[in-house]
Amino acid sequence: MLLEREDHIERMMQLLGRARAAEGCIVALVGEAGVGKTSLVDAFVRKIGDRANVLRSACEDLSIPEPLGPLYDLVRVTRLDLAITAHGGSRLQLFSELLHRLSAADRPTVLIIEDVHWADDATLDLIRFLGRRIAGTNILVVLTARNEATEGQRRLRQALGEIPTGTVCRVEVPLLSEAAVARLAAEAGLDAAAVFRATEGNAFFTSEVIEAGNAEALPGSVSDAVLRRAERLSPGARETLDTAAVFPRRAELSILMDLLGADAAPNIREAVAAGLLTETGDHLQFRHEIARRAIETALPEGARRSINGKVLAALSETADIPAVRLVHHARQAHEPTVVRRLAPAAAAEASALGSHREAAEMLSALLSGLGGNTLPDFAELSMALGIELYLLGRMDEALVKAEDARHRYEQQGDLLKVGDCLRWISRFNYLNGDRVAAELHAAAAVRLLSAQPPGGELAMALSNQSQLSTLADRVEECLRTGKAAVALAASIGRSDIVCHALNNMGYVRQWQDLDAAQTGLTASLEMALADDLQEHAARAYCNLGCLLINWFAYAEAERALSVGVAYCVERDLDTWRDYMRAWQGELALRLGRWDEAAAIALSVLDNPSATPLSRFPAGLTLARLRIRRGDNASALLQQLDQYLVRGREFQRLAAYAVVRAEAAWIAGHGQREALALLQESIELMPNRKLYPELIFWHAKLNSILPDANEIAPLASADMPFERALLLLDGTPAERMAALSVLRSLGATAVIERESRAQAPRAVVPARGPGRSTTENPLGLTQREMQVLALIAQSRSNKAIARELAISAKTVDHHVSAVLGKLAASSRLEAANKARDLGLV
Repeated sequence: MLLEREDHIERMMQLLGRARAAEGCIVALVGEAGVGKTSLVDAFVRKIGDRANVLRSACEDLSIPEPLGPLYDLVRVTRLDLAITAHGGSRLQLFSELLHRLSAADRPTVLIIEDVHWADDATLDLIRFLGRRIAGTNILVVLTARNEATEGQRRLRQALGEIPTGTVCRVEVPLLSEAAVARLAAEAGLDAAAVFRATEGNAFFTSEVIEAGNAEALPGSVSDAVLRRAERLSPGARETLDTAAVFPRRAELSILMDLLGADAAPNIREAVAAGLLTETGDHLQFRHEIARRAIETALPEGARRSINGKVLAALSETADIPAVRLVHHARQAHEPTVVRRLAPAAAAEASALGSHREAAEMLSALLSGLGGNTLPDFAELSMALGIELYLLGRMDEALVKAEDARHRYEQQGDLLKVGDCLRWISRFNYLNGDRVAAELHAAAAVRLLSAQPPGGELAMALSNQSQLSTLADRVEECLRTGKAAVALAASIGRSDIVCHALNNMGYVRQWQDLDAAQTGLTASLEMALADDLQEHAARAYCNLGCLLINWFAYAEAERALSVGVAYCVERDLDTWRDYMRAWQGELALRLGRWDEAAAIALSVLDNPSATPLSRFPAGLTLARLRIRRGDNASALLQQLDQYLVRGREFQRLAAYAVVRAEAAWIAGHGQREALALLQESIELMPNRKLYPELIFWHAKLNSILPDANEIAPLASADMPFERALLLLDGTPAERMAALSVLRSLGATAVIERESRAQAPRAVVPARGPGRSTTENPLGLTQREMQVLALIAQSRSNKAIARELAISAKTVDHHVSAVLGKLAASSRLEAANKARDLGLV
C-alpha cells in the first residue's frame, strides 16, 4: 500500500505532460534510504501505462563504480539499440546518439536512473549532457538519490547545479506521517505509537517491522528487522539469500542457479515468497538495498570471501561481464592475481570514457593491494595514476606518484621514461603553483632526453619548455623551443605534440600581433578537436579566451570561454574548467558585473579540488572586489603573495601588482611596496599596449599624469570602474558622473576615499618638479631631476631622450649622474630613494 505519495505522482505526471509538449526536463527524487523512492517510481510507471516509452536502469554499489554503468545496463537488459563501443571512446558522439534515439519516438520517453548517489563521473556527465539539451525534446529523466551528506551526493548536487534551473525539478520524498504509520500498524494489529517511535516514518523500516509481526519485541533497527525475517528461512533459502547479497544490486538468475545447485529453484521460491527477494525477468534482487547490505554485512568474513570467490569464478566464465564487476568481486574475495590482471584494462577503459575518478580508484586499489609493490609494471601504473590524479586536480598526490614512477624507472635504467616523468613532474609543479620547480624539472628533462635517440619524449619535453616560456612571456625562447618541438614531432608523426607546440607559440605571439596569435591558436584548436585531443583543446580554448581579454576583445572572449567551459564540463576536465571559470570571473569584473564575478570566484575558491593555477586568478578577482567594496581582503592578499613566492612570472605578478596598487591608493598606505611591484612588472612587460593598468597605477601612485595613449583602453565604456577612476581627475561634471558609476557598482571604499580628500591631488607634470640645483639637497640639476622623474615612470633611455629632445648618449650621462648622487645601484633603487626623499 502506497500512502501519502499522490501529490508526488501527480507532479511527475505533470512533468510528463511537459515532455509530451516538447518541454523535456529532469526530476530528481531525493530522500533518505528506505523512504520509498523506488516504490514511488514503481507507482509512477504503473500510472504511465502505454502513454510513454519507459527505460529503467540504476547505479550499483560497487567498490569502484562501473563507468557509464546505467547506460551499459540499458543496452544489456532493455536491448536499447546503442553501440557504446562503436564511438571510439568519444563520449560526445555516444551521448548525442543516445539523445537522438531517446527523442526520436512518437511518444515521450521516460528514462529512469535510480541510486544516482553511486554514479560514476561519466554517468554524471551524461546527466549534465542530457540536462543541457533536454528542454526541446519529449524526454523526461527521472533520477533517485539519497540525501545523505556524502561525496556522491555532493558531486550529484554539483552536476545538477550545472544544468539550467528551468529544466531541473528537485522533489523531496518525505518520511511517512504518524497517521500513515498508524494506519499500516493498525491493519497488522501492532501498537501504532510503538511502530512510529521505532521507524520514525521510514517506509521500508515500517514495512519490515510490520512483516516481522512481533508486537511484543519490535526490532531496534532496520537491519535487525531484516535479519529477524531472514532467520525464519530454511537453511537452503538462507544460503540463497546470503549468495544473492554479495551481488551489488541484482544477481543473474542463471548464475545463481548454477552456484546453488539442484535445490536452487525451491529455495529461491521460498526467499521470494518471504518478501526478501524479488524476481525481475532474468535477475533476482533484494526488495531494497538496505536489506541486501544488512544480509551481506552479517556474513562472517570467511563466508563473504568464499561466496565472492565462487561468484567471481562463475562471472569469469560468462560473456559480456564488465571488468569492473569482476574486479569488485576479486577484491572482496582477496584475489590479488585477478585484480592485477583486470584492473589496468578496466582503468584504461574508465579513463577513455572520462571517468577519471573511477580510473584513479582502480589504479590505486591495484597498487596498494596485496603484492602490488612487486608488479613488474608498477612504475608505468604509478605514472598512469599520477596522470589521472592530475586530471582530477589532485596535484600533490599526482606529484607523489610521478616521483615514485621516476625513481623506479631510474632503478630500471629506462632513461627515456625517466625523462618523460621529469617532464610530467614539471607540468604538475607548474599547476601546483611552483614555477621554480617546474623550470628545473623541464630543463632536466630536455637535458636527459637530448642525449637519447630523438623521439616523442624529447619533442614533448621541448614543447613543455616552450609552454613554460609562453607562461613567462619569454617570446623568443618560446618560439625557439616551440619550432624545434614542431619539427621533431612532425618528422615522427606526432600530431598531438605539434598541436601542443602550436598552442604555445600562438599564445605568446599576442605580444607581437593579435591576428597571428589568433591564427596560431585557432589552428591548434581545430587540430585538437579533429583528433579528439581533449586537454589540448581545453588549453586552446583557455588561451584564446585569455588572449582576447588581454586585447580587450571582451565579447569574443566571453564566447570562447563559454564554449571552453562547456567542453571541459562534458569531458570531466576539472582543472581546465576551473581555470576558465576563474577567467570568466575576471571578465565579469572588468565588465562591471560584480555580483556575477564574486559568485564565479567563490565557486572556484570553494572547490577543494581547485588547483593553485585556478585559485590565483579567482583570488585576484575576489580580492579586488573586496578592496573596492571596503571589505576585508587581507587573508586573500596573503594567499596571493604566497603564490608568487614560488615563481614571479609576468602574467601573475602584473595582476597582483595592480591589486596591491588599488589597495594602497584606497587605504592611503603601502604605496612604496605597491610601486616596487608595479616597477618590477613594467620591467618584465613585453608590450606596453596590453597592460594599461600597470601604466595607470604607476602614474597615479607617483602623482603624475600617464601617457593618455597608453591608458586609452581604460576609458572604454566596457570597463566602467576603470573609466570612472579616470573621470575622477576630470572636470566637476565628469567627477560627478564617475561617483554615480562607482555608487552603482558598489565601490564603497573608493567613494569614501574620495570623500576624505580635502582638496584635489596636485598632479606633477611628467617633465619633473623643476627644482634648481641649489634647492636640491643632493645637488641634482634641474635636468637631472627631469631625468629622475622619468626614471620613476619606468621610461627607457630612448624614451627619455625623445621626451626631453636630447640625445641618448646625453641621457646615459644624466642617468649615471643621478645614480651616483643617489648612491643607487639600479634605476629601481634610485626611483625608490627619490620617493622616500620626496623628490618625485
